[in-house]
Amino acid sequence: MEVSGTSGLRLSSNDELIIGNGITLAKPVLYQTAGNGIRTVAGRYTIRDGHFVSFSIGRYDRTRELVIDPVLNYSAIIGSSGTDSANAITVDGGG
Repeated sequence: MEVSGTSGLRLSSNDELIIGNGITLAKPVLYQTAGNGIRTVAGRYTIRDGHFVSFSIGRYDRTRELVIDPVLNYSAIIGSSGTDSANAITVDGGG
């Protein structure tokens, strides 16, 4: 994916993707389902040319669907150029 309009991209020591100063995506969870459960696949973010983010993916079964789940951990940004509203915002014990 291409990220623009931010002060930069970086990876944390926990392999989280930090976009500018306001958005943190947790290390992506990659997995495949099999007849007897879920098989985890190794993976992480990769930053190219300062504004492109892709995934570096470990070995997996190419005959099965691969699920890549990047999880939004934190965002200090609320709103956009359109109309936005919120009635309540709550954070957990981790902030």
